[in-house]
Amino acid sequence: MCFIQVRNPTLIQSQTAPQTALTVINALMDEVSTIANKVRNYNSYQDRFCNLESTGSSSVSHVEPVQKCGAKSTQAINTILSETEYELMLRKLLWESQGEWVKLYAHWTDTLFDELNVDAIQNDVNRFTQTIYMLEKGL
Repeated sequence: MCFIQVRNPTLIQSQTAPQTALTVINALMDEVSTIANKVRNYNSYQDRFCNLESTGSSSVSHVEPVQKCGAKSTQAINTILSETEYELMLRKLLWESQGEWVKLYAHWTDTLFDELNVDAIQNDVNRFTQTIYMLEKGL
């Protein structure tokens, strides 16, 4: 199940190759997207079915009200999906940020000191500081 694979420790270990991690994360994101589409379809069918039950004849009056017609299971599935999507987004951000940092660092070290744009470097460092803070809280 992809929900378990998202929490695979190799997706946040420094020894993991960035391209490998991003490939796995993108595949998991595709899988979660497919599952989310199926859930939306099932929810649509469930809503139609529950509406039919609630507007049915008096012989169907003993059926549960619309609020109870699968609402808890639908809510639980949507919660799991949104948590999984959030965790995948954080892991993807981790690896993309790491790749961007490596490129920026290489650029800074290859540029002559007098030609460095201090304001741009400060903006980049501030942005990465915010990203790291968000990743620390989420991961």
